[in-house]
Amino acid sequence: MALGESAASVRRNVAGKTLVLALLGIAVGTAISLAGTNLISSLLYGIEPSDPLTFLTMIGVLLLVAVVSGLVPAIRASRTDSAGALRSVT
Repeated sequence: MALGESAASVRRNVAGKTLVLALLGIAVGTAISLAGTNLISSLLYGIEPSDPLTFLTMIGVLLLVAVVSGLVPAIRASRTDSAGALRSVT
């Protein structure tokens, strides 16, 4: 913001980067968990190893947590007086 970026742009950038990392992690985690379903199929009772509702629910929960955990620092970053912080460093 000290270099002319708007507060909305700062929030969008921070939240966007958080969401990209979360989506990458969810994609990798889903692929690994689908590949490992045969290993845990004997431990599950009442659901199938690749139950779509369970996978979609966990993806939704993880995305919700990622959005909230990305918005909190994004809002804090957009509220700081970055020009004043840069002046106080020198």
